[in-house]
Amino acid sequence: MGSARSDDTKSLKAAVVDWITPTNEVLSPLLQRNIKSDRGYFHPRTGELLCPVNLDWNDHKSVIRRTLPTVICGLRFLFRNYEYNPADPWDGLLRSGLLVKAFKHVFTSPSSVYNGDGSSKSTKSSNARIHGMTSVTIPSIAYIATQVRFALGSGTTFSRTDKATDSEYFYELLIEVLEDPDEYAEVSDLLKWWNQ
Repeated sequence: MGSARSDDTKSLKAAVVDWITPTNEVLSPLLQRNIKSDRGYFHPRTGELLCPVNLDWNDHKSVIRRTLPTVICGLRFLFRNYEYNPADPWDGLLRSGLLVKAFKHVFTSPSSVYNGDGSSKSTKSSNARIHGMTSVTIPSIAYIATQVRFALGSGTTFSRTDKATDSEYFYELLIEVLEDPDEYAEVSDLLKWWNQ
């Protein structure tokens, strides 16, 4: 498991840079595909995606970029089009294109991210097929969200005990929210959306 997680972390580190770069544009300043120290709140694009939705990344008075609080379900990258609807917090939650790309990258193949029909050009079996995965699950969504959060951040080591990124806490809190019986209807809709 550790080896597979390490492979996912390494491959997503580079791929995420491509995915967050607007089409036919370049990020300014540039992000290295294999170095993470300039990501997180040190870079305008990754900082914006990691910024809690209740704060305006561009308003320097409301955001202290390097000391932003850890907000679990309110990070901008988790939402469809990176937009939050305060009237309905579930609107678009865990439906971002970035998460979909990362999910395809890890569970079907890196080439499936770029095929409009979701098919893969890979000649070997996908991780999902190898492990008998026939549908998207709550743990698989939480895993991908955790991996993307780490890829956007400046932390250099993905570790369960790393207090700087606190990936284990982030993952477990997502699981807790998604398995909360009071959220059953919203989570059922979410899983239906993912499995389509």
